[in-house]
Amino acid sequence: MKLYVDFSGIPSPCRLVFHHDGSFGQGDSFLFLDYEINLSHTGSLVVMASKETGACYCLEGFSWKNFSKAKNGQLDIETQTDGCLCFMLEEGDPIEWGTGYEKEFELSLIDEKRKLVLYGEMPLHAQVVRFAYDQFVCLSHGEITGFIIPSPLCSV
Repeated sequence: MKLYVDFSGIPSPCRLVFHHDGSFGQGDSFLFLDYEINLSHTGSLVVMASKETGACYCLEGFSWKNFSKAKNGQLDIETQTDGCLCFMLEEGDPIEWGTGYEKEFELSLIDEKRKLVLYGEMPLHAQVVRFAYDQFVCLSHGEITGFIIPSPLCSV
């Protein structure tokens, strides 16, 4: 399976809702999301998508259990572009409910000042793309290296 950004597409309108159990996901279920892409081996981060369109609409997962492992730092998302996060199945990928992704994105950094968290990495000079409401991907040399969302500690 391949993840990529379509810069001619528009970001998803899906917003994240954070729950008291540490989980987060799409607030309004107005979109039919029939495909799940696991972005961490423990299942703590997934992206919900549509098999029909190949578009990824919203992140879901669990954060709080991993906050003690994450370091504090600063994220710069002042310069960002918009796009649609998409996926493409390759031969051998499951076509029913969902699939895994070869790279793992674990909670790695908490920016308390900007109230953001980073799953994965944000290399120096990475491009930040908003693919859904308050949900971003980091691109470095065309590869997705991280996901940025609001901090659930500030949203509950």
